[in-house]
Parts: sequence; structure tokens; C-alpha cells
Amino acid sequence: EDYHSLNWKGRDYSVINMPVSGYDWEIVYIMPTRESLKNVATSIKITMGIIATCILLVMAIAVIVSNKITRGINILINRMEKVEPTKLSMMENGISEYSKDEVGQLNRHFNLMLERLHNLIMENYEAKIQRREAELKALQAQINPHFLYNVLDSINWMAIRAGVMNISDMVTDLGQFYRIGLSRGREIISIREEL
Repeated sequence: EDYHSLNWKGRDYSVINMPVSGYDWEIVYIMPTRESLKNVATSIKITMGIIATCILLVMAIAVIVSNKITRGINILINRMEKVEPTKLSMMENGISEYSKDEVGQLNRHFNLMLERLHNLIMENYEAKIQRREAELKALQAQINPHFLYNVLDSINWMAIRAGVMNISDMVTDLGQFYRIGLSRGREIISIREEL
């Protein structure tokens, strides 16, 4: 392949000679230099346009993808900032369907964690209430009414044998007071009964 310039009738030409293999022939391509330069300039313009379009397209895709990722992360960050133990049951996540990417999975797992945390707090609260009720019942059970009534009854009979009626009256009144105070197993008694 041979390339050279030629000037013919005042015009410049580009000449390319290519030998044909297996034959003693040559293919000669002659083109005006001005046209070949024009074709090169056009090719350069087209190539630059394609490169610029590709760059703009890649930048647009990058912006769309980064916005999608940062949007999901920002939602997660905002939800994390709003978390207060007393408001866990009232949180509205505003997400009906999670995306399948990593950020969507983070949002889904964060929501599951909030639900578990809320359930644990409620279970702990209910367990505390039940424990307090059990402690109160245990304290009430420690005051065994039968034992108390038997002791007061014994003191009353000892006072009657000794002829000390004011002690007998006092022990009888105390027995009545405890019978009302222990309220025969009821948790609430009326003011009339108290009086």
C-alpha cells in the first residue's frame, strides 16, 4: 500500500496504490485532497458528537442512579432520627413496597427491627405490671387472715378470763377492723363498709 500526493491541472489529489495479491495488478484510488480533508473533518465532528452524547448519557444515568440510592438512604436516615422508644408504635414508615436493592433491604430490616423493639418494650411493660400485681398479692397472702383471727381470738379469751373487758373489746374491734381491711378477698370495699 502506497500513499502520495499528486497535483494535476492545478488541483491537489491524494493517491493510494494497493497491489492485488497473486496478480501483477494495482488498484489506484485517487481523491481530491480537499474532499478527503472534508471527510476527515466530518468524521471528527461526528465522532466528537458521539463522544459528547455518550458523556452526557453516562452523566444522566449516574445522576439518576445516585439520586435513587441517596433517596433511599435519606428516607432511612430520617426514620432513624425519628425513632423514640415511646413512639415506636405510632411510626408511619410511608413505604408500602421496598426496592430490591441494598437500600430497600436496609429499610425493610430497619422496619422489622422497629417492630421487634416495640414488641419487646410492650412485653417488658406488661411483665412489670404482672410482677407488681404478683408482689402485691404475695404481700396480701403473707397476712394470713386465719392466723391473725385465731391469735386475736386467743387474746380475747385470755382477756375475758382475766376479767379485763376493755382489752376484750379492743381486740374484738381490731378483729372487725382486719376483717373489713382484708375485705373477705375483695380488692375494693365501699366507704360505708369502711365506716
